[in-house]
This record gives sequence, structure tokens and C-alpha cells, in this order.
Amino acid sequence: MKRIEYFSIINLIIVIGIIARLIIIFFFAEAYYNRPNIYVDGDTQAWAISFQNLVQTGSFTVNPDHEYGYFGRMPGYSFFLGFFWLILGKWESVYPVIAYIQIFLDVVSIWLIYRIAIGIFNNKSVALTSSFLYALYPFVIVWNPVVYSESASVFLMLLSLFFLLKNPTKDYFLAGIFLGIGILFRPQLMFLVPIFALTIIAIKRKFFSTSLIYFTIALIISYGIWPIRNLINHNKIVLTQDLRGIKNWNVDVISFMQYTFSVKSDWEPQFTSIIKNTPTQWPSEAYVSKEDSLLLEKAVFLSKHCGSGFSQWNGYWQDTIAVENSCTKEISDIFQILRNHQKKLNPVNYYLSVPFDNLSKAIFKNSLYKKDTSVRKFASILFLYRTVLFLLGLLGIFLMARKKNYYYIMLLSFVVLLYVTLCWGGSPQMRNIEIRYFLHADILLLFSAAFFINWLYEKVLQKIRII
Repeated sequence: MKRIEYFSIINLIIVIGIIARLIIIFFFAEAYYNRPNIYVDGDTQAWAISFQNLVQTGSFTVNPDHEYGYFGRMPGYSFFLGFFWLILGKWESVYPVIAYIQIFLDVVSIWLIYRIAIGIFNNKSVALTSSFLYALYPFVIVWNPVVYSESASVFLMLLSLFFLLKNPTKDYFLAGIFLGIGILFRPQLMFLVPIFALTIIAIKRKFFSTSLIYFTIALIISYGIWPIRNLINHNKIVLTQDLRGIKNWNVDVISFMQYTFSVKSDWEPQFTSIIKNTPTQWPSEAYVSKEDSLLLEKAVFLSKHCGSGFSQWNGYWQDTIAVENSCTKEISDIFQILRNHQKKLNPVNYYLSVPFDNLSKAIFKNSLYKKDTSVRKFASILFLYRTVLFLLGLLGIFLMARKKNYYYIMLLSFVVLLYVTLCWGGSPQMRNIEIRYFLHADILLLFSAAFFINWLYEKVLQKIRII
């Protein structure tokens, strides 16, 4: 009887999840994204064109004219899109199909969450709570219709975790295969590699086992083809991606971004002021010396007038500038000098103040969100909900540790690695705080949040019974 009851509840949760996703795509997605085409966003074309170039030119590249174009996007999501492009022939036809496939995969993920939670907690109530939190988790739902790799990569992460917790040796091979493919969709899943390996060691209670070997071989087969290709075909060691080959992410823009993130936790309004050729104001931390102040003014002036990367952005104040007619490298060199001076002359701001601002922005996004429209006000409530679940997840991890559920180490390790790397890191695209970059860690925190909610519920029930 209990089995039928739990089975019925998980089916009901899945139906609720389906309804929520359809309501979003049909009634709210356009308003949320503030554009009529809900499928296409800024990076969509880069994945699409990379595969198209592979078919038409024989090279997987986002930009055949640039040596780093071959690494502009990792191949996982491009091949996912490309499969349907080969069938349908037009990208305009592919994008809506991808949206509904991602919705389907995300619905399957609700069931995967349930099964994974059973493996972690051996408690069906916690598993149902976990799946319910995921079924209505807004920050995964809103990415379903968008042709970005977030939604599909979440499915791959959960699928790999599902097989990891099944235990038979052959399932560790599948865990490695799907995790490797997931990395080719979203590089931050790479943090799960050592965590999964240590989990296998803990489960098997020995450092070397057939299971770990199977997992490693599978990972090399799936993910390893990417760095091996980069080394053999292009003589470059690129483990994830390199944006320099994308026209609007040329070295001038990347160096500007990295410098700005050495001073403050956001690149606005400075970036828009360059694009629009309006006065550019910097916080006092940017002016560490008279020489640096003059260098900064020069870098900004050059960025506005002869930066090829900046000129590729929508709304640039004058015509697009060809690389050969630009001062892109000079801009990049100046911003790199200024960034190094920030590290040396303003270390407290660089290593502590800015990263902690980043962390605050990553966790408490709600406090920084504009509330000028009803949609934005609703979005701010959703961000507050996300923050509450994040904190409940941390409390749940603490409770798991007290209850000696050692899977808390896996959850905590991924969250810490991802948040610290993105908030403190110095590589391109790190310190660039977008909530979608944290999506995978936030979803794993739903397990511990559900554990805490279930524990709290049982405590309240016990008090009611006593009374």
C-alpha cells in the first residue's frame, strides 16, 4: 500500500512539474525575458555556427578566421543542436524543437531527483520533498525554452549522479560517460570529477578498484576527446574553452572585463559607457596612482575609438572596426598592466573585498535586482526564494553531517568549489556573476534543503503530538 502511495505522489509531482513548465513557456517566458523570441539569447548562435562550420568547412570553430575560434565553444551542446539541424535544415525550426526536448528532459529530471534522493537518504519522504522542490524550482524552469546549455547539462549531471549511486560496476562506467558529456555542455561540471572519484573510493572503501577504473576510462572516452583534439589538431592545451576567437569577446573586451573585476564586482556602467561613448566613471579603488589613472583614461579612450571587440557589441556608437585597423592588442596590454597593479597595490580589495561582493551577489541576488516593473518585482521574489533554499541547503548539509550521512561531503564540496572559483577566480568569465553559472550547485543543494525541511517537519509533528 505504501509503495502505491509513494508511486502515486511522485507521479503527481511530475504532473505538477509538467504543468508549471508549460505555464511558464506559454504565459510568462516572453515577459520574463522581455523579448518576443524566447528561444534565442546572446550565445545561442555561437553553439549553432560552430557545428554549422564543422559541416560546411570541416572544422569545428565559431570563427574560422581566428586561431582561437576553434575553442570558442565546447562541442557538447553544439552537437546536440546540430543533430536536429541536420534533420530539419533550418535553425529557426531547430530552436523550438530544442525547447520542448529540454522541457521533456527536465521533467525526466524530476524523477531522477527522486531516485537520487532515495540513494542518498534512503528516505522516501525526503525524496518526494526533493523532487517537489525541483519540480517548481523557477531557475531551472525558465531555462527550459532557451537554447542554452544550462537545461540539458543539468539533466546530464543528474543522470551521471543517478548511475553513480546505483553501485554496480557497469553503472560507474555510465556515470563517467554522462559526466564527461555533461562537461562538454557546461565546463563547471568538471568540479564533479574528483568529487565523484572520491565518492567511489568511499563507497568501495579502497583507493583503487575496478569501479574507479571504469569511471576513469569512461570519462576519458567522453570528455577526453575534446582536449586531445585541441592538442593534436591545433597544438594547444585547452581543457574547456577560450573566448578570444569570438568577435565580441576579443582580447580588448576580455582584458577590460578582468581589470574591472579586479576593482569592483560588476562591469557596468563602465562597459555601456564605452559602447555608447559616454563619460566613464570609476570607483576610487581604480585610482591607485597618478600613472595608473592616466593609463586607465588612455585605455578607456582607445576602447571607445579603436577596440575591435567592443565594436562588435550591439549599440556600438560607430561602425564596426576590423581587427587589422584596431588597437585591440594595445588596449589589452594596458588593462593587463592595470590589473596587475591592482593585485600588487590594492590586494585587500582584489583578494577580499571584490570576491566577497561577488559572493554576496551570488547568494543574495534579490537585493541587487531592479524592481521597476511588476515582472521585475515578481523576479525579485523568486531570487529571495532562491536565497532561502540556498540557506536551507547549507543547514541541511550541517544536519547531514550530524546524522553521519557522508554524502554531505559531496554536496558541500561541489558548492564550495564552484562558488569560490567563480567568486575569487581570475580567469576569463570568472567573477562574472550570473546566476545561471551557479545553477548546478544550487540544484544539488535542493537535496540537503529537502532533508532539513523533512527533519523540521518531523520535529513540529512530534511537538504537536506531545501537546
